Amino acid sequence: MAELRLDPWGTDYDAAYAVDSAAPEPVATVTVGVELPAGQWRPLTADKAATEPFETLVFIDGSRRMEARFHLEEGGALQAYGGLGTTAVGAVVVRAGQPASFHPDLRLGRWCFIGGGRTHAGVVLEQQGSWHGRLAFDPVPVPASDPEAIMQELQNTMRSEEANLSSTLAADLPDALIICDGPLPRHDPGSLLGYIKTSSLQRLSGDELEVARSLQQGERTPIYKVTTPGAAHFEWVLRLRDPSPWYYSLAGTVRLQLAAPLSDAELPDFVKRVADWSCTYLPAFSSQAHQDPRAPQQLLPVRALETELKRRMGNNLLLRRRIVREYFAR
Repeated sequence: MAELRLDPWGTDYDAAYAVDSAAPEPVATVTVGVELPAGQWRPLTADKAATEPFETLVFIDGSRRMEARFHLEEGGALQAYGGLGTTAVGAVVVRAGQPASFHPDLRLGRWCFIGGGRTHAGVVLEQQGSWHGRLAFDPVPVPASDPEAIMQELQNTMRSEEANLSSTLAADLPDALIICDGPLPRHDPGSLLGYIKTSSLQRLSGDELEVARSLQQGERTPIYKVTTPGAAHFEWVLRLRDPSPWYYSLAGTVRLQLAAPLSDAELPDFVKRVADWSCTYLPAFSSQAHQDPRAPQQLLPVRALETELKRRMGNNLLLRRRIVREYFAR
């Protein structure tokens, strides 16, 4: 009979389970002459008086954590790698003239990932004694059999939960601008705005990249188009804050994305409106160095949301202790 056997190492100590928090972006074709011809590229800004604000903004983010790793064994032989993971996704709603608030639709999921496409009943911890609340880790078979695939599936699950929440909120709040912390979802992106904090991948090169490097606070590059197999989006680089002179040249910049048609088309007015809005209003949401080590790219509403999501996920040390004592030790 197959059974789950705990891997005693803490989840922070296995390099095989490291995974980038952002899903890898596919190889793409870049068209730079969307807003301005390539030879006329220059930093752009927006006139605040002429920039139309959005009355409602929604910031979406997710958090994920591997609570424990295990092996699926049968007769003492390893059948598959697995892990128990938790995801939490939520949103902060910012309305003009009102305090920001957490959206009530906060989604918490607990998952039992098993590699090699194997199935299992999952792990259920009933409320008993000093343990409050019932915890159910729902089974999720993972086709790949290597250990890294388990952590990647947890990441993919979180991204899928974020995309589902963004689709729901887009339908409920049709006039809101929804900012997703991470690349634009590849399915049903609608009018969502992808917000990419890291500069590990740059779509620009040559003179266009030099324009991005020269940006000042509140300036952006012209809008360009990125086409990948089966999808396309408009994109631009924005400087949130002027960096200290000893920082690297793209410090303080983010990439912003909106969906685009696959076929050639004129630049929609909505895309231009959002790009100008980002120059005028988005820097006000950026964090300071004393608030977050990822400043200024870490936005303050997202920072507050991350804290709330981790609180809802529960204390990782207590949760692991409960998993070990109430499931594996028994």
